[in-house]
Amino acid sequence: MNNQPIPISQANTPKPSTPQPTTGLDPILRKPQLLEVVPLSYSQIRRLVNLGQFPKPVRLGANSVGWRHSDVQTWLNSREEVEGWQG
Repeated sequence: MNNQPIPISQANTPKPSTPQPTTGLDPILRKPQLLEVVPLSYSQIRRLVNLGQFPKPVRLGANSVGWRHSDVQTWLNSREEVEGWQG
């Protein structure tokens, strides 16, 4: 058995599927990525969008939408912390 360390360049490390913000760009989250970031069901997200309580998606094409990463992050940051949570 070879016990030599694997160089980082050869390591099989998983890549995050959620786009990482880059300078000057605001990545778009598609539905699967949105559901990884927001701990709600898609039905609940749609309900909140319709009530004006969650960011509206942006149209990407005739049959596709996505959410601006910055809008979703702002929404998450606006959630109130639970006082006295004992978990």
